Amino acid sequence: MSCTSNLKGTVNKKPSHPVLLVQDNKGKRIIHLDQNIYSLGRESGNSIVIYSKLVSRRHATLLRVTNPGLKNAYSFQILDGDLQGKLSTNGLIINKKQCFSKELQPGDKIYFGGDAIVIYLMIDSDKSESEILELDQSDDLFTLSTLTFDPNDTLVTDNTYNQPLSESALIRLASFPELIPIPIIEINLFGEITYLNPAAFLQFPELQATPENHPFLAGIVSTIENKKKKFFVQEVEVDNLFFEASIYYIIESGLIRIYLIDITQRKQAEKELKRSHQELEIKVEQRTAQLKQSLANLEAEMAERLQAEALIRYQVLHDLLTGLPNRTMFNEHLTTAINYAKQNGSMLAVMFINLDRFKTINETLGHAVGDQLLQSISDRLTRCLRLGDPLARWGGDEFTVLLPHIHSVKDAIKVAQRIMNALKPAFYLQINETSTLTPPLHISTSIGIATYPQDGEDAQTLLINAGAALYSAKANGRNNYQFYLPEMNSQASSLLNLERLLHQAIEREEFIIYYQPQVNIKTGKITGMEALVRWQQPELGLVPPEQFIPIAEENGLIVNISEWVLRNACAQNKAWQDAGFSGLRMGINLSPRQFQEPHLVQLVADILAETGLAPEFLELEITESTVMQNVEFAKTMLHILEEMGVHISMDDFGTGYSSLSYLKKFPFHTLKIDQSFVRELKDNLQDMAIISAIIALGRSLNLRIIAEGVETNEQLELLRRLDCEQIQGYFFSRPLTVENATKFMQEYWAQSWNGVTTQ
Repeated sequence: MSCTSNLKGTVNKKPSHPVLLVQDNKGKRIIHLDQNIYSLGRESGNSIVIYSKLVSRRHATLLRVTNPGLKNAYSFQILDGDLQGKLSTNGLIINKKQCFSKELQPGDKIYFGGDAIVIYLMIDSDKSESEILELDQSDDLFTLSTLTFDPNDTLVTDNTYNQPLSESALIRLASFPELIPIPIIEINLFGEITYLNPAAFLQFPELQATPENHPFLAGIVSTIENKKKKFFVQEVEVDNLFFEASIYYIIESGLIRIYLIDITQRKQAEKELKRSHQELEIKVEQRTAQLKQSLANLEAEMAERLQAEALIRYQVLHDLLTGLPNRTMFNEHLTTAINYAKQNGSMLAVMFINLDRFKTINETLGHAVGDQLLQSISDRLTRCLRLGDPLARWGGDEFTVLLPHIHSVKDAIKVAQRIMNALKPAFYLQINETSTLTPPLHISTSIGIATYPQDGEDAQTLLINAGAALYSAKANGRNNYQFYLPEMNSQASSLLNLERLLHQAIEREEFIIYYQPQVNIKTGKITGMEALVRWQQPELGLVPPEQFIPIAEENGLIVNISEWVLRNACAQNKAWQDAGFSGLRMGINLSPRQFQEPHLVQLVADILAETGLAPEFLELEITESTVMQNVEFAKTMLHILEEMGVHISMDDFGTGYSSLSYLKKFPFHTLKIDQSFVRELKDNLQDMAIISAIIALGRSLNLRIIAEGVETNEQLELLRRLDCEQIQGYFFSRPLTVENATKFMQEYWAQSWNGVTTQ
């Protein structure tokens, strides 16, 4: 079967040009052929896209072939696959005959499976596209009949190619490689060069002189004959240039065609990439070693910090003598239990336990025996309680118990009786470091009980009422338990009276400020003052802050009191600086209620502007619990104050959460070690460990450390040994009125300072 068209030709006298009529899944369209080369396939990157799943990605190549015998005459040669020799999957079918290549004649039909056909036509130049598309109405051009052909037929071109070709035909067939800018070589099976395109001739003129030894041709014929390969690719190096040779054996003509692509730049790039990769590997190895060492150092540092944080966290939440939770942790448990009880409508109880006559034993037999007794009592209480009933040492000889799951007061009575029975057997304790035991010690206990929700719906109320019940038990002869009753709060009327007088105190300006110096024990300089508010009530005298501050915090009066303190303390510091006491920083406590005020920042800015005090000479002190009430709000507020230049101090550090995480989040300048750790510094190694850890932590975070409550020379020397630079306490000076504080500084500044001395 021939690839020749069966369409009757028509002689066109008018000028004509070639077109392709395409019908596929997208419909019918016309392609005017005015370029030298076209690629046909289903990929969008082809010159002509055939929309059919049966079409290969690069199905065929269309080349314009110049006819050397006629002026401006040309035709189109179609090839199966692409110019690199990669054939299509389903083959090239022209006029129902499978072919490898063919010079197209008008009317040739190119089939792409059962749903796509392309027809080659020569059309008069004056015909419109609509007239061209109407051709199929009469000539049935686009009939897609079932194709019948033998798939094993030899891939040959038109039958005319089986006859000897004229010189004109050979020139015309060879014209399409002439257009390609890459070198093309053709040889026969004897290794003789039969054709060089212009690109090959210009770039490799030596090929004609010594073809048999040239690297491009070496071994090609034997590879095709021995390995039966029709197509393969190999790399060839010639004069330090690298080429990718695509070699295709054309069975029809018995020729071997070689396409050469210069890949020198790619090879150089690969070489450079390899060199860069090797250099990068060396750098990566070096950097990896550095990172490993840095990581090891960081892990070691983090391990130390985590240990320090874990130690501080444990010591903050536990009683160091008994190992029991302290009041901070107990409050957390209680708050959680109350929330659970609210959600589930259940009942809970809080117990305050006080050891009767413990003070007598402690004073008679010494603190060492007293500590042993507290430890032994803790063990007995732990064993007699149910699993899940938190026990805490509240302080001194007081313990608290939380019963989170009870059904009635009878459950609480049973636990109270078990506690009292557990403490009845005598205690035998060791005296000092000898093996001598104390005489049998008998201890009784008084217990106060408050229940939720009957006696209070929040932690503070329950604890207050349980404490009131405890005092009632003591008043009733000790060694018993009492449930809270409303009449136990006989102090309620006095508290109301105190609150009434507190309102009047603001109007009558009965508040005064005392100032307590802070000193650097290395330089001997007074570095600051802490402003402490006092209430001079005409009828009650000097009311301690622990009596009126909680009331003011609860009813909101603390906001006005704090503003008064802030304004007057800043004004006083400015006056002292104007008097020559330069560099003095004023520490002022911010109450939790005042810290939550939305206009606090503006208030501070206004007072600083009003008094003329520079921001760096104001230090606002806040407690850990204040910060933790609303972490995000506190973070924002403190950063704004810090940006103003105001210093921020963490007060009573070690008594609250003591978390390293918030120390990193918040812009603190100073940590103040709570006086509870300093008070027992002489006899308590745990307190020394805590203070040492806090000092180390503060230094690592570049914070100033002040130890509060320093009252003895022995405490001072221990703090000096622990490398604590600044102190505050009675040993150096009690809180002073403004007149006495001014006089104190005048005398102190006049002295030659050689170290801290008792004042």
